[in-house]
Amino acid sequence: MAPDHIAELALIEMSRLLRAAETIKESTMGNIPLSARVKAAVANGRCSGTVWVHTTARFRVRLEIEPDFGYRYDGDDENGETQAKLDSREYIAFDSAVIVELDGEEIARDSLGGSVYAADEIAEFWTAHRCSDPMNRNSSIMRAAHGGNVSICHYFPGMVSEAIDAARCAVEIMRIPPKMRGDIAD
Repeated sequence: MAPDHIAELALIEMSRLLRAAETIKESTMGNIPLSARVKAAVANGRCSGTVWVHTTARFRVRLEIEPDFGYRYDGDDENGETQAKLDSREYIAFDSAVIVELDGEEIARDSLGGSVYAADEIAEFWTAHRCSDPMNRNSSIMRAAHGGNVSICHYFPGMVSEAIDAARCAVEIMRIPPKMRGDIAD
């Protein structure tokens, strides 16, 4: 098979993965593609390691988080309340990375540091954009109520998009693009 054709197939697979990521953004909590083990860990307050995974035939996109217990809050905290809650672990600061793998090898990532959430609400980082209340999402209902230029900032969907875009670029520049499912071995 010609290298150009293989690269085209890789891009098609990456497009499919991006469409799947968009579907995930719009899905409900019950449709999160997590293993039962990861769902149970998150339900029991897990705040480190892999907390979200989406897999296709050749690609895997995952969210890893790692608490930063020494984090010094640098946002608005005039009375020191946020830092006190971080120190008492009522709030947790964590770093996160969305990682894209092709055949088990990392080809792209997007990272964010210094996210701060209540200890029992960490999962909102990767689930809040799918809230059933349309006023808590970037929806037409919310924009009609607050104006068309209003946007609720949910970092996770953007991280997924950025990591997939970077993975798409990585696949494009591979000297010998990966063979996609259905290719006949040479």
